[in-house]
Amino acid sequence: MSRSYKNPPLIEAIFEIRFPAELSIECQRDKFYEKIRNDYPQILVPIVMGEPPSLKSYEFTGSEGKKIIRCSINTFSIHTNEYEGFARFKEDCLKYTQLFTKLYSITSLKRTGLRYINHIPIVRIEGCIPIQKYRTESKSLIHLPFFTSYSYTLKKPLPIVIERGINPDIFLIGNEELNKYGVGLSKEEALKEFEDFIIADYRTLRGSSPGELTEDAKELLVLYDSYIEL
Repeated sequence: MSRSYKNPPLIEAIFEIRFPAELSIECQRDKFYEKIRNDYPQILVPIVMGEPPSLKSYEFTGSEGKKIIRCSINTFSIHTNEYEGFARFKEDCLKYTQLFTKLYSITSLKRTGLRYINHIPIVRIEGCIPIQKYRTESKSLIHLPFFTSYSYTLKKPLPIVIERGINPDIFLIGNEELNKYGVGLSKEEALKEFEDFIIADYRTLRGSSPGELTEDAKELLVLYDSYIEL
């Protein structure tokens, strides 16, 4: 039985698939839009700067702005900040994913991802975040499975802090214990940068001989080992 919370920390649920590039999507986005326009009438066309336009996602938003579908020639994702439980979210994901894959004859996937983003307000003490206090009081501070180009699994939940930068349009996401962070114009971008960084760093440390590592690097490697399995 699912449990409802008075003040749920979940701020966004995301389901994503990645697949081999399908060029018909680029010139036939209107066909998909016609099938979803009653539920997702608003369209955001990406502004392209230095990137192939086909790799940028078009965004279709529900009338209340609480549900979003994004698609490009090699990705498709469903986002909601009005989570009504897994059964309902699964129903929406299956409905629109099957519609999309059938329309563009997508028969194979490279990756699937299911992500939950929680936010628990953190009060600073003398300008610092008392992260140990929050870990003691709430073991599920903010932990999520990421998806990246690297293949790995988490041995245990990895607590994540989500903050705004000095520029309110910038997200800063990272882990205090590892002292590693990602920065981006969206939560997804900052999370991906953080994840790519820690996995690449972990692989580099694991590939080094003990004599090449400083004491700090050895301690960091032990921390990585406690969280990550490649």
